[in-house]
Amino acid sequence: MKKALCLLVLLITFNAAFAQLGYESYTVAATNGLTLRDAPDKNGAKVAIIPKGGRVSIAENVDSSLSFSVTEFPGFTIQGYWVKVRYLDYTGYVFSGYLSRFLPLLRYITPEGEQYNEDEYEYFMRYFTERGHKPFNYLDQDSIYQDFETKFNEGIRYHYHSSEALYISIEFTQHSFQEVYLFYLLMTEPRAKAEYNRETNEIYAFQGISDDPEEGIGCDYTISRKGKTVILSLFCHC
Repeated sequence: MKKALCLLVLLITFNAAFAQLGYESYTVAATNGLTLRDAPDKNGAKVAIIPKGGRVSIAENVDSSLSFSVTEFPGFTIQGYWVKVRYLDYTGYVFSGYLSRFLPLLRYITPEGEQYNEDEYEYFMRYFTERGHKPFNYLDQDSIYQDFETKFNEGIRYHYHSSEALYISIEFTQHSFQEVYLFYLLMTEPRAKAEYNRETNEIYAFQGISDDPEEGIGCDYTISRKGKTVILSLFCHC
């Protein structure tokens, strides 16, 4: 299931203050890293830059009176607070909006020097408890023709279908739209082009050999809502 084109998607945010989540450490999902400052203020001195995938631990609870938002795309903002964290030997303040409860993705480097993301299914199998698995009419288990659905804890449903193209749908019933977007940032490379559609309230992104979805090989990502469910879908094509 490891395919050079199949880089998974998604987002993570906080449904409430850190103290209410019960997690002690988080992953930085910001594409260009997150600035650690010496004070809970955007003008505070820079202590360090925490790279994407870096892990931080919470040193103090969030002060919700210091909440604010950052514009990610026109019409779409990342919401969060100033929170005091520890990173390696540093202590300081960061914007919580780009901190994710999802752990970093493993990276593989081939002998030729090419880098690939960990297979998204292996990721869920490592970190989440499987609640049920159902194959759908396997055409050939030794080829790319596969169709199955697996349910995990925390309200996650993973559906994989591969024939001439690859389609993956991941449903989140216990995570916010922002959380799923952060998960998407952790799963994809910086070159993925993303935008927010105000009319449909969806995030769409394309990643491939060409920046133009009409050319070459690529993957289309969509983050959408269906009632209380947030759906991250991935379609890879030639």
